[in-house]
Amino acid sequence: MLHQVSTQEHIITQWTSIQAELATFLFPQIGSISHYSKDTGTTIGKLSIAASEGLLNEGPFAEAFDYFSTIADARFRQACKDDVHGSNLFKRLGPFVFQNIVQNTPIFKTCRGHFHFNHMDMGAQNILVDGTFNFLAIIDWEFAQAAPWEVNHYPMPFPLVFSDEKIHGILQNPDNIAHGNVSRQVLAREVYQQKFRDAEQTLQKEGRALPVSIAAVMDGAASRIYAIAEKIGVFGDMEEELTYEMVRLAYGFGYEEAKKYLDEMEAEMKGCG
Repeated sequence: MLHQVSTQEHIITQWTSIQAELATFLFPQIGSISHYSKDTGTTIGKLSIAASEGLLNEGPFAEAFDYFSTIADARFRQACKDDVHGSNLFKRLGPFVFQNIVQNTPIFKTCRGHFHFNHMDMGAQNILVDGTFNFLAIIDWEFAQAAPWEVNHYPMPFPLVFSDEKIHGILQNPDNIAHGNVSRQVLAREVYQQKFRDAEQTLQKEGRALPVSIAAVMDGAASRIYAIAEKIGVFGDMEEELTYEMVRLAYGFGYEEAKKYLDEMEAEMKGCG
């Protein structure tokens, strides 16, 4: 068990260090790198994911709000296409609520200066390791881009689906059926965040401090809402729970207030696209 924990921590240390290192490269716009010259530097162009993700605005973007608005619009259109018969309400309502949160709250209207370089798909499938799990290479860079800081979030297998209050309640009750899973998730999140802090401190000591703390961003509403929105439609039968959590994070609503809000959103959701 201790060996397993040590191995996991070793992997997370390398994972977060690489992401922090990439984030030291800063750009004035959001988009994919289309050209590099020693004379003129890096040129940020259209997003390479635009066609595959159905983005009507290909970029580049000068503001995070425009980027997230474009992402949210595309997610809702795709959800409507995937659920053309309207058989799964929350598979459509979730993206619609995300779109509403982006457009009508200040959460994604951030002004954080330059945007950081992000692989955007640095999962286990794109990491080559040796026999002792030392990272050898990161592959598949086609989706890499200059991105808003809020795209950094807690990845699976430790999502933030429950509120902090609910998590605390579960941890205080060892007899709760979710106690084991939630305990492991909380520990993994704490390690993940601490490793980002360690990586950021190392960069600071080297005189390459990040202008924004990724560790801090991940606990913010924007990061957590974005992470949840990305999971809607991916994990079957969780759309309703994920949608309620987005609403709680955005507005601080309890269940009854959230239900009233979602009823209003459902009534407003007319057509698709």
